[in-house]
Amino acid sequence: MLEFTGIITYNITTILGLHLLNAWGVFGECNNTNAKGDARMNRFISRVMWVIIILGGIFFYEGVTSVVDSKKTPVDFNSLKESDLQSNMIVEGYINYNFGSFEEEYRTTYGIKTGDSIYNYLIPVGDGKYMGLKNDTEEQRQALDKQMNDTFNSLNGSKVTPQTFYFKGRVKALTAQEVGFMRDYIISMGYTQSQAEQYMCKYYIECADFGGGMIKTVIGAVMLVIGLACLIGPSVAEAREQKRKQAMFNNLEAQSTNTYSSVVQNSYTSEPFVDSTDSINNQEYEEPNWSNSWTDDNETSSGSTSSTGLKLKM
Repeated sequence: MLEFTGIITYNITTILGLHLLNAWGVFGECNNTNAKGDARMNRFISRVMWVIIILGGIFFYEGVTSVVDSKKTPVDFNSLKESDLQSNMIVEGYINYNFGSFEEEYRTTYGIKTGDSIYNYLIPVGDGKYMGLKNDTEEQRQALDKQMNDTFNSLNGSKVTPQTFYFKGRVKALTAQEVGFMRDYIISMGYTQSQAEQYMCKYYIECADFGGGMIKTVIGAVMLVIGLACLIGPSVAEAREQKRKQAMFNNLEAQSTNTYSSVVQNSYTSEPFVDSTDSINNQEYEEPNWSNSWTDDNETSSGSTSSTGLKLKM
């Protein structure tokens, strides 16, 4: 049972672990985008994760309960009276004979029986009372079946001595349906209904191996962590993505504002105003030299000759 559970847990953990890494964007933005776009797959993954969380909770609870029960000191079954029995009591003892099974439990898939059956055997308890004993493993079933056959053979005069069967388990109350099965079985052994009611003890012992409690606890804890992480991971990743986009938008907006301010400043940059009148007034005014005189063409000048034929006397 634990090996099967370990294989299933490993496969589921691997699948959901990959989904978690993808949800956190480890495999890149493209994969994350594709995963978000596939709404149908996301719904399927969410349902699977809820199943894993529920199964993980069951395993964790059963594991912790088994660990706690393994620390308890078992009560000696062979010294108990029927009035001492209580639900969830841990008992340990042995039986020298049993009267067969009055109930069979098994799983079905699409109406087909799968797995090994669990039987509830009628065993003696206290002073002439009967209660149930459920096997936990196939080896226990084989041992109890052999003891049953030897018991009936011994009652029929055979010299076969039934082998002692040792067990350890938890006391549980029978359901109303199981009480009916026990009553009918005792009646089939030759008792009346009133006698069956008198001899019935409405409890049974569920054989259990409390040593596997720690393994169940670890498996349940891993399933819970993976399931919760995969369930919360996409939401956290989406929130992180929204935060990243908002930060990018704010950064672009800030850059745009800074660029606009720079353009406006460059467009409206002005130099200090200088009055042209003041500039002119500040310039030194030179009086023209009117000492030159004009001569006619026949007069020689020490200056250069102009193209108009007039000579400028210097």
